[in-house]
Amino acid sequence: MGMPEDEVPAGVRAGRRNPPYQGSRRSDGPLIPRGPLLALAGAVTLTLIGYAVVLGMVRGPGDDDPVPAVAEPYPTLPRVSPPVSVGPAPSRSPESAPYTPTRRPASSRPVTATTATSAGPAPSLPVLPVVGTTVGLSPAGDPTRRVRHRDAVARLDTISATSSTTDRSDSRFVVRAGRSDPACVSFEAAGVPGTFLRHQSFVIRLAAPDGSALFQQDATFCPVAQATGFVLRSTNYPSLHMHVSGDELRLEEAATVFRTVAPL
Repeated sequence: MGMPEDEVPAGVRAGRRNPPYQGSRRSDGPLIPRGPLLALAGAVTLTLIGYAVVLGMVRGPGDDDPVPAVAEPYPTLPRVSPPVSVGPAPSRSPESAPYTPTRRPASSRPVTATTATSAGPAPSLPVLPVVGTTVGLSPAGDPTRRVRHRDAVARLDTISATSSTTDRSDSRFVVRAGRSDPACVSFEAAGVPGTFLRHQSFVIRLAAPDGSALFQQDATFCPVAQATGFVLRSTNYPSLHMHVSGDELRLEEAATVFRTVAPL
């Protein structure tokens, strides 16, 4: 049912569809559309709601003031002890690389220092008695005394170039191949050819061969090299040696070190 024409509001034409709203026009300005205004109002509303949410996250129940968010602290690095130096740093020029101290070895064992020695030829051992030579026998370190025979007994006397002819002759011996072992030696008296030093009842004597195997063994001695000379080991008593006891020569476990010297 239509309205009476006189009751139609102003601006509305009777019998036609009303045109779309074009906005209101201020008397002193341009027309302002309603659509952008609504969009702006919505954006402001959403922004305010977002601030409220953020404030609600940083505020606790009953708090009056907002609590600022605390940034996560950096991790704490472990403390590292400085390296222990075993000594002062060596002097270096500015061009050299930085000095790096070293740690002391964990082992508690002390380090033994060694002294370097210059390499040289090994000292040669004294010459052993040579078969076929005439020699004198002296204790190592005492060339003034010599082995000699007197009254058919071997002894040690002081003999020099000024001694009597007999004393000097009794101190000379010819080195022969061992009578019971050619690898060893026997000592023939140069002044009494055909007689040899032998042990008898553990005393060193001068005697002629009697044809027995015992004499051959008793008159054979094996030189054993030492640092300053050689010892004379019995061939039939391997644990016994020619040894100076007082002024006499005996066969004992102890051994006197001898050297060969030029005959007088």
